Amino acid sequence: TPTHNTGVAMEAAFGYGYALYGLCDSGNIAHATQMAQRGCLKGRLINGPGTDDACLPSSSARLKLICEYLPNITSDDELLDFLFYSLGTTISSCDVFTSCYALFLWCRSDVYKAVKMAAMLGGDTDTIGCLAAVLCCMFGKGHNIPSRIVNNVAYCNHIDFSRLADEISEYRRHLNNRA
Repeated sequence: TPTHNTGVAMEAAFGYGYALYGLCDSGNIAHATQMAQRGCLKGRLINGPGTDDACLPSSSARLKLICEYLPNITSDDELLDFLFYSLGTTISSCDVFTSCYALFLWCRSDVYKAVKMAAMLGGDTDTIGCLAAVLCCMFGKGHNIPSRIVNNVAYCNHIDFSRLADEISEYRRHLNNRA
């Protein structure tokens, strides 16, 4: 509760969730970003006023900043430096949200590039890379990660993607039958 049920953490989580919903709903980046803003505002207030004792930045304000600043960035390295040195890439939810969303906006449907850039970013690279990759996958309706890398990850981590896909499909069928 003290680390994950704060307004700051909920703001980032709701912003991300709403962005995913926006991409599922329309496949449009502008709509997803608008939904992310809406989610941030709802998440920040979910616990009510006075429940946030931490003085941490707003994911909503940072999202506006990256949307305004991103068109001025001219290279991958410049974006990575901006995220690492100016906004931060720590495990703080506002850092993770901002970095993953910036990588998504930069890479769009290039999932592999988003993952590689996250790995070079520093800080909470695994979380940032995972979340950016999912946004890019949703936007691009798939991924472009070479099969040799996917197979290596599956092998080294004992992941059966076919079984997971079946479980997800079964869960979705279950949800649809309840409706």
